[in-house]
Amino acid sequence: MSISNRLLKYATHGGLTFGSLYYLSGGASSIDFMGTQVPLVVAGLALGVASSLTNDFVHSWVLPMISTDAKLSYFEGITTGLASGAGSMALYAYLAEPNLLNDPGLAQLALVGAGTEIAAQYIYERLAVVLGVDQGSLLL
Repeated sequence: MSISNRLLKYATHGGLTFGSLYYLSGGASSIDFMGTQVPLVVAGLALGVASSLTNDFVHSWVLPMISTDAKLSYFEGITTGLASGAGSMALYAYLAEPNLLNDPGLAQLALVGAGTEIAAQYIYERLAVVLGVDQGSLLL
């Protein structure tokens, strides 16, 4: 995948994560993160890009060492995407407020993260078609 393709993917995921955080925070312009006020747009973009980078790393470097079965590659890509989306949102919430570990809202936040990952992948694939990106180079 070329650098411009990756940037498009990361920007798509970061933008959707920002939108999710903006909605969940009730339209706040900044959020408290470990005692520091961070602009919501920075937190959302960073969280989305970090999740997408984690997914790409696991899919490209870790999974090939574990399994070489091409039939499972697509399923593994989806699973790692969901896990990285859910995990990054839950980790963010935990770092922002450690008392959330026992809160039932943490599971809902993790589901939002997984849903953001699915939506980002879908939108990215549709943008790739519109922009003429080689579909064979798409990475889950």
